[in-house]
Amino acid sequence: MEQHPDNAMSVQRFRSACQEVKNVLDRITPVEPEVDRPVGEIFEKRAAQLPYLREAEELLTRALVEFPLHPYLLDWRAEVRMAMVDRDTTQLATDGAKADLAQALQVAPDYLLLRVRLAELAAANADEQEAATLFADATGRLEVLACRCVAGYASALAGSRNEAQARTLLARWQLAFPDNDALRDVSSELGSGAKPS
Repeated sequence: MEQHPDNAMSVQRFRSACQEVKNVLDRITPVEPEVDRPVGEIFEKRAAQLPYLREAEELLTRALVEFPLHPYLLDWRAEVRMAMVDRDTTQLATDGAKADLAQALQVAPDYLLLRVRLAELAAANADEQEAATLFADATGRLEVLACRCVAGYASALAGSRNEAQARTLLARWQLAFPDNDALRDVSSELGSGAKPS
């Protein structure tokens, strides 16, 4: 299937925009907490990252003009904004990060990482109740997704004549998630001798 030239240019431009952001972020030296390092020094080094983070934020904002509402770009900009800390350890762009994540969730409600970041943001803002609610939601969604993956994997194993391995995998996961329909369905198909679909 031949790709339309405009689409190829768009993909190329998207990759180029992402590489620009990555190049800026690669210039940041990670700050590793050390037991004997003064806390103030850690925060000074974090604050020194701010110009790079601002540059990355600007590049992502420009990319979002070209690729509006792209959930990956919104998520990345939120991540950059969540890292913006001044010398007084004040997070500088949490409202912007939260807005980015909320907007991205409207476009891609099944993008699990967005929900995790929202939960992390709530925890960073000491909103423990909101963080607990968001983490619980993300965990529930992750369980469903993980069980679907395991069910699919077990079904593929059984289809390729590795039924013993499929049964072992299913048994292990069903201990943790006994009420999951996807796991139960594949297990029933294996038990009945029917080929898993």
